[in-house]
Amino acid sequence: MLGCLAVFAACNTDVDSNPVVGSECYPVPQTFVLNTPAYSTQDIDLQKSKTLNLTWSQPNYGFPTTPVYSVEMSGTGNFTTLYTEDEDGNVIGKPDYVLLDETVKGKVTGEFTSSEIDKTLEKLMGWKESTDIPEKQKLFFRIKSALVGADGKEYGVVRSNIVELKVLPYYEALKAADPDFWYMVGGCIGDGSWSNNADGKGVSIMPLFAIDGEKYDAKTGDGLFEYVSWFPAGGSFKILEFVGNWDYGICADGAYRNGGDDPGDIKVADAGYYTITLNTVSHEFSMKAYEGTPKVYESICLAGTFNDWGDQPMSAFNTYDGAENHIWTANFTAGDGCKLKFKMAGSWDDNWGSTSFPYGTGKNGGADIEVEPGDYIIYFNDITGQYNFIKK
Repeated sequence: MLGCLAVFAACNTDVDSNPVVGSECYPVPQTFVLNTPAYSTQDIDLQKSKTLNLTWSQPNYGFPTTPVYSVEMSGTGNFTTLYTEDEDGNVIGKPDYVLLDETVKGKVTGEFTSSEIDKTLEKLMGWKESTDIPEKQKLFFRIKSALVGADGKEYGVVRSNIVELKVLPYYEALKAADPDFWYMVGGCIGDGSWSNNADGKGVSIMPLFAIDGEKYDAKTGDGLFEYVSWFPAGGSFKILEFVGNWDYGICADGAYRNGGDDPGDIKVADAGYYTITLNTVSHEFSMKAYEGTPKVYESICLAGTFNDWGDQPMSAFNTYDGAENHIWTANFTAGDGCKLKFKMAGSWDDNWGSTSFPYGTGKNGGADIEVEPGDYIIYFNDITGQYNFIKK
């Protein structure tokens, strides 16, 4: 009886202070359920479909928590050796499963991009040419659940059952991942409405800009990003890791929120121009005064082959009360052979271009930007010349 009371007391102490997954009171769950999709009997055309939807149950860790879920995929049904590469990009050993880059936090459903699954499958199976691609391929999926600590390490790792799907793969030329942009939102960002959803892109939320010359992780797109603009005294904002999710990102005093309680907003003490930098690997954040007095433009335009190099005005992004705008946006559809530049309205005295796409830093009088066909939200910073073409 006393032994039982001791265990009960210890567990109560654990609950009151800090639950420890893997302890006697909170053992790591043995498994959880990945549901078999209704479409599992069909052949899934990865080229024609946009996403694969998966749902699962949440593992019972014994206390309220928010796991991070990731998808493990195999072409054989074996999950023995994880796909890894050395510093030169060479495959290590003979892997039989791979971890998808896309992760899910705070929910038990995910939409995983078909094109990313196809490219990941190419790497895993070692397909180099279009002739290597089979007409049909079995794929085996399982979900990994983990609790991520403040140190970035995974705890309480548990995996689901395996589900088999049948896909029709296609050949894609493999390339490094584009930068993974985090988004700014706040009372001094965009229209100031704090609207954190996909419809707010280009209105209330906007991506940080990649920095010219910086290297970004070929798999994740993580690295160093920045934003240069004018801020009002008393302004407040956050930087979001995921659009539509408030639980992960940079908050008050530059602290990284990894779920849990909201630490509050980043506050601007004095009005002025600032340079914000964020390392999305280490989550290091800085906000420093910008040196110089940028020119203020009444209008910035797009000019290119699509309009015979005339002026197509972009929209001012920062329209909150009292804003001084330096960010311009446009919804844009590019056809074949599209080239364009950014320019001041009515004159070519100030115009920006670059050979880089879909992101880069335009130089005054620089090269025409060659735009791949597609639908985009364009963001342009007239202080730095930085731009992003974000696919819709």
